[in-house]
Amino acid sequence: MLPEFIRYLEAERRYSPRTVRNYRRDIERFMAWLDCDDASFDPRSVTTDQVREWIIHRTEEGKIGAASMNREIASIRTLFRWLLRTGAIEKDICRTIPSLKTSRRLPAFIPESRMTDI
Repeated sequence: MLPEFIRYLEAERRYSPRTVRNYRRDIERFMAWLDCDDASFDPRSVTTDQVREWIIHRTEEGKIGAASMNREIASIRTLFRWLLRTGAIEKDICRTIPSLKTSRRLPAFIPESRMTDI
């Protein structure tokens, strides 16, 4: 299943090689957390609660930030949308999973004294 999904990302979605590599790694990490691999992965048995637990596990124990976690969530969402489109599953369990809130950076202001030098 994973090789077909990767081909879909490369051929149809035309993702960059780096994005494809990251999506593969994210999905393999998720499968490992579920204690399965590509051969034993049954997407019909995965629940929304398991995805939420995985997010908590990655953010608390993996110590990754919200932006990185959002990319991993996007990887899993894309996988489950593709599985739904191909008929492998009947319901998209990731539809109700929200992205994490990221902190907003304040803009850097230029002091008025420096503006006259331009």
